[in-house]
Amino acid sequence: MGKHGKRPDSECNMRCKYDSSRMCGAGWRNNIFKLVKTEVTITYKAIFGETREGCFKDSGNRDLPNLLRAGYGSPRNCFQKAMDAGYKYAGLQYRGECWAGNSFGKYGKRPETECNMKCKKDNSRTCGAGWRNEVFRLKEIAKPKPVAAVYKSLLGESYFGCFKDAGRRDLPKLLRAGYGDPRKCF
Repeated sequence: MGKHGKRPDSECNMRCKYDSSRMCGAGWRNNIFKLVKTEVTITYKAIFGETREGCFKDSGNRDLPNLLRAGYGSPRNCFQKAMDAGYKYAGLQYRGECWAGNSFGKYGKRPETECNMKCKKDNSRTCGAGWRNEVFRLKEIAKPKPVAAVYKSLLGESYFGCFKDAGRRDLPKLLRAGYGDPRKCF
């Protein structure tokens, strides 16, 4: 920098085209500035209580190894499919590829500015970029308790268990009047 020499500030006297309150050099003169590196802060609004972990590099041996095709392009669908499958993390890549797994980060974190592609089905959000996963820690879904642990008797009956059935029925008599209504069935 400065191989042609420093000049007096008065020689950089041309006003900037889009901000006339500032000077933008002059003929064969450049105003030079030392820039301060700032970290980009992302404000993220959760859909299901997930937490945005950041922008991470990916490679052919995928960081998040499970492609969830049904979640493509939509963060909402991606997160729901990943939670339903029991994954801890979901990553959106290249406008909405939906990747999931239980760990991430083997290729390292990247600057937030590298995850800049708008989602195909929700352009109010970003969905990573080429070989960049925008990674989210998913909220754990409480597993339903087994029926026996929460069963409350209606008419004095007790829960006996869950059994497999087949074409030749275990309980051969169908009580149509009780279909869908335990009180009528019992």
